[in-house]
Order: sequence, then structure tokens, then C-alpha cells
Amino acid sequence: MHPRSEAEVYLLYTPLAEAAVLIGMWLDRRIAGPRTGRPVGWSRAAGIAFYGQLALVLPATPLLALVAFHEAGLPSQKAMPEPPPGYTVLETGDGCGNGHGATWWRTLYLAGPPDISTATAADRIRPRQRCETNGWLLDRRDLCTEVTTDDTRIIYRVLLNGTDL
Repeated sequence: MHPRSEAEVYLLYTPLAEAAVLIGMWLDRRIAGPRTGRPVGWSRAAGIAFYGQLALVLPATPLLALVAFHEAGLPSQKAMPEPPPGYTVLETGDGCGNGHGATWWRTLYLAGPPDISTATAADRIRPRQRCETNGWLLDRRDLCTEVTTDDTRIIYRVLLNGTDL
């Protein structure tokens, strides 16, 4: 499983870390041998309350941190497409817009094949325009591509909208 955004790493590694701790506790008890007696009364209630709270808080901590400290970021470098055959990358760039939320983008400046106009070359790439969610579970921001032209080169932009989480 390959997470599509860094935010989803928290959803994968937190449960794995919890499982590692629980397996370590189980192994520690197995090595120590059987107990001579079970905790009773307040000691037992405090243990149940502690482990219950641990089971509820640990999985929620990364989600709360993401909601509280979330900022839009640049789209992943993996989101940038390879240019089609015959197209040449002139330069790359990135940037950020503002407003209610933030939109970040990466840009490829392309030159089309030499035998066709820039507008026609851009029209050939436009079917690649799309919008999809950035992640498969937590990061539901829109990741969109757009193709424009400035009459001398093709501008292929991948945008990550930071207003939705």
C-alpha cells in the first residue's frame, strides 16, 4: 500500500506503532512468567481506565493534529506528469495563491512538437485535465490539472486546493 499523501502516513504508522507496543507488552508478560495474583479494587479500575483512555486517545491524536495544524502544501512531485512524446520541458516552477484557503501548484512549461502551433499542441494535452481527491482516506483535498498557453509555451499546472480537509 502506497499512501498518496503525507497526511495518510499518520493513519498507517500510528496503528502500527500501537500494535508494536502491545506486542512488546505481551512478550514482556510471557517472558516474566505467570502472575502470582491479579490486581483488584481501585488498582484494577485504574488500569482499565488507563488502557481504555490509551485505546481511545492514541488513534485520534494524529487526526486531531492534522485538523488543528493543517496547512495546504505543494502537490507531491509524483503528481507531476511526464510530458507526452515530442513535448519538451522548458522549465518547472511552483507557487501559491491565497483566499479563503490556499491553493498551491507545481508547473511545467512545455514546448510542443516543432511542426504544430502552441495552441494545437495544448489542445492535444487538454484531455489529460482532471480533478481527483489527493488521498484515499484522510486527505480529501482536490488535486487538479489544467493546461493553458501563453502563446509561446504550454503551461501544465497541477493544483492542490487546501480549503477542504
